[in-house]
Amino acid sequence: MEDANQAIISQNVIEFVTIANEYCNLVEQIFNTEKKDFIERAIKILPLLYVKGMFLPELELISEDLVEKFVTEEEWQTINNDVANILENDNMYIEVFDPLEESEEAKEVYLSENLADIYQDIKDFISLYHQGTLESMNDAIVECKNYFKQYWGQRAANAIRVLHHLNYAI
Repeated sequence: MEDANQAIISQNVIEFVTIANEYCNLVEQIFNTEKKDFIERAIKILPLLYVKGMFLPELELISEDLVEKFVTEEEWQTINNDVANILENDNMYIEVFDPLEESEEAKEVYLSENLADIYQDIKDFISLYHQGTLESMNDAIVECKNYFKQYWGQRAANAIRVLHHLNYAI
């Protein structure tokens, strides 16, 4: 249990919490931001979030209960809509590469959905981590690391590529 105590307050975790807060603040306060500023800030924060996500420790769940979720469908939809509104015509992009399929079929993907999905996982992490108990902090890290591997890490990588293009094409 002492290793878990050390891991949940390690420098890697504290740095991840800091960047995660920055990301959530960026998308929650998007209405105060101009499009170009949003893109510039997002292209700086997302790569850091991705890298720090890679360095989250590998821990085991402590609680036998389901890990609590905090972001509602309505909150996800609000973030999605706010990001879509600021990106306007630059929201949709074509994704051709799917590492799990052999087909090269192009599909339409929305940057706002990627960023809202990332927000949901990151905000759930922050909310659980900030409860401050060993169990909640540990389980928040476990869930976030698992979701990084399965979901939000790939969405962040895709978003970084599109945001890079937008940042340097505008």
